[in-house]
Amino acid sequence: MSREFCQILVKYSCEVIYFMYIKRIKVDNFRGIKKMDWILENKLLCLIGSSDSTKTTILDAIEFALYPYWNLNITNTDFYECNTENPILIQLTLGDLPEEFINENAYGLYIRKFVDDNSNDEPEEDDDIFLTIQLSISEFFEPEWKVITNRNMEKPISYKDRAKLSIARIGENIDKDFYIGRNSILKSYIDDTEELNSQLFDILQSVKRQNIDTSSITSAFSNIKKVIDDYNIKLNSQLGLEIEMKNSDLNISNIGISDGLIPLNKKGTGTKRLLSSILNLEGDNNQNCILIDEIEHGLEPYRIADLLYKLKKKKRQSVITTHSPIPITELDYHNLFVCRSENGETKCLKIPEEFQGLLRKFPYAFLSRKILITEGATEWGIIRKFNEIWNDENFSLAYSSGIIVDGHGGSGTITKAKQFKKLGYDVAIFIDGDDSTTNEQANKLQDIKVFKLQDKYNTEKRILEDIKFDNLKRLIDIMVQIKDEILVERYMEEFFGISTLDINDVKDSFQEKDIKDKLYNILIKKNSKDKDIFKGTVYGKYLGELIHDLSTTDLKNSEIISLLNEVRIWCNGI
Repeated sequence: MSREFCQILVKYSCEVIYFMYIKRIKVDNFRGIKKMDWILENKLLCLIGSSDSTKTTILDAIEFALYPYWNLNITNTDFYECNTENPILIQLTLGDLPEEFINENAYGLYIRKFVDDNSNDEPEEDDDIFLTIQLSISEFFEPEWKVITNRNMEKPISYKDRAKLSIARIGENIDKDFYIGRNSILKSYIDDTEELNSQLFDILQSVKRQNIDTSSITSAFSNIKKVIDDYNIKLNSQLGLEIEMKNSDLNISNIGISDGLIPLNKKGTGTKRLLSSILNLEGDNNQNCILIDEIEHGLEPYRIADLLYKLKKKKRQSVITTHSPIPITELDYHNLFVCRSENGETKCLKIPEEFQGLLRKFPYAFLSRKILITEGATEWGIIRKFNEIWNDENFSLAYSSGIIVDGHGGSGTITKAKQFKKLGYDVAIFIDGDDSTTNEQANKLQDIKVFKLQDKYNTEKRILEDIKFDNLKRLIDIMVQIKDEILVERYMEEFFGISTLDINDVKDSFQEKDIKDKLYNILIKKNSKDKDIFKGTVYGKYLGELIHDLSTTDLKNSEIISLLNEVRIWCNGI
């Protein structure tokens, strides 16, 4: 052993408080993951993505690698595509380990510095040190856990040692958290003494004699009550003990906690999920990682936000998954990772810092597969209206896991499209053709579908050119609906010299082209603060309704109808 290596062990052994964390996870041939290599860079990590992106499988892989028992149940469905010829390999690289693990007689000879390849991993004095635990499962369904290095050194790790590193998993099987079973979280809240065990045994004997007296033990659960109170969870009665007759052979695992006469495992899903989460967060093993699958399940929005706040404050690492927009808006960009699975390869992609504002405004976009980015709010409103119409025709963007996002301007639309594409989304843009700079940028886009009006045309100009005179009054009606009659009359007087809401009143004074040009100038008019007067989402929806109403008459052969049909085809994946 080198002098530097010995110094590392001495230095590390002086540390008392540790918060074990996962630095890296590598997975081969496990369930829906053929290959994955993810370096975890933060304390709180939230995985977002579609339902088939292997988010839950990642949590399962972590749990398998640190499984605290010797008998892991394996079937052929745990292998990628059920092919048992390719072994399952799961590697976890762990940092900030308990002192006892760094002892030379334990795993001190197997500690490593972090390297992202197969280079020399022997640590030097100033290096952070790690252990890598590998679970391998052969075609004979035999699991084998080892501590490994790049130095061709390996050592088996027992289930007892894995139990010391085991994570807390909050998921479907949360009822276990309310009973004193093997490795139960409740055990971390009560003193494991001979006196307590004797009292528990006496209670079980009382159950058999139908003479139950729990007064001697209830005080042992005072720590649990304190945690419940600290998180402001209201109980209907006093916290007490509950004996569940799971089988005829009573043991300690039959003892749980109750809210008066109601066992906690009989509470509502949300209450149970929250109780399970906080008990695991605050238990004596709170130095280890916590995994929460679908954190929003059963919880009200305010409870989700509060739980996320608690997780952010904790020093321990948390890996969570979600299908809810609430964690996306409550967390920061560096806490969020888009999970993608393509041809068996899973990637957890960082979200760029510049997306922080978009995370707040359009969190739903990050939970979709397809994203249609419109140049502005008007186009957004038009597509929204057509999406409603498509829904009535048994189709909508939701059918293809799609969503509409307002790009807030030409160049901004292009930038957002590129960034979403980098994160693996199927992206398209819907833009006008009146901005030469945007047109040029759009023409250079790769692997991004572009729906663009003819150069020098925007939506209003395209509609006005194709619409018949008798239907121009519909545009005036839209302006009135957006603002009010007095304001529209004032603009009509400004451009036509007459205060009117009837387009026929100016028919004899102007050519049809001039009338359309003036109406166009009213529609795109700005106020003194250089802001659009009529443009916006609501305005766009009114325009969308007009476009649809005239789609079989005036606009039947219009470019805008053709474009909208192309959008629908793209959404359908055709």
